[in-house]
Amino acid sequence: MEKPKSLIVLKDVAKYYHRGNSIIRAVDGISLEIKSGEFVAIMGPSGSGKSTAMNLIGSLDTPTKGEIYLGSHNISHLSESDLAQVRGRKIGYLENNFYILSRNHRVRILIKKFDIDVTRTCKRQEKNNY
Repeated sequence: MEKPKSLIVLKDVAKYYHRGNSIIRAVDGISLEIKSGEFVAIMGPSGSGKSTAMNLIGSLDTPTKGEIYLGSHNISHLSESDLAQVRGRKIGYLENNFYILSRNHRVRILIKKFDIDVTRTCKRQEKNNY
């Protein structure tokens, strides 16, 4: 059996913000590996850095230090333009308010972004829900 491929790897990633003379350590030294086929939940109390971590993983922001890999590519210090291309081609990012889109629109996004066939699953769910 083939070993699952690493999709996302964070190595000692930190994101610091400066506020006046203070440094705010939004995330400090996170290491994480997400392999193909895994489902991951990032949980924690308010202010623990969940959103910052997701912004880093989703290539919406760059780390102050550490490395972030998408597959075998280090995306830690890419330009904003290059990060936008990564987001457009490689990452499906769903916001907390994703519920405002219609169900059919959500399915089309998933099919397009992840090149998956969810037709049978959706029909089965509709049948069970109604």
